[in-house]
Amino acid sequence: MEIVARIVSDAQVSQTKSGKKVVNFPVAINDYYKPKNGEGVQTTTFIRCTYWISEAIAPRLVKGVLVELYGRLGVEAYINKSGDPVGVINFQVGRIKLHSTKSNSATANGHATTASVAEGSADSDDDLPF
Repeated sequence: MEIVARIVSDAQVSQTKSGKKVVNFPVAINDYYKPKNGEGVQTTTFIRCTYWISEAIAPRLVKGVLVELYGRLGVEAYINKSGDPVGVINFQVGRIKLHSTKSNSATANGHATTASVAEGSADSDDDLPF
């Protein structure tokens, strides 16, 4: 699944008991629609994201950055301390593409600034013609 969203707060790196590091960050997706014979409605969906591949991306995942995420969607439901039912959308991220950065949220040369991080990706110095 693919989603495009804006990061709500800076990413946090945590570590499991076995020593595996995970990057956690929340995103928000804004949607607008106008029902027939009605006023426009703005909705926001908040999603908790986890990224297990590399914690090196965490400093770039800061509040306000627009990201394109690829991964798996899941839902968690529970009863909170007040006895109210709560539903949380979780997204296990497999690939991240940054479309803007906090220092430069504008586009460069009319194109989105992108940086991709994917599992097993490594920079190589191949002399490819493209």
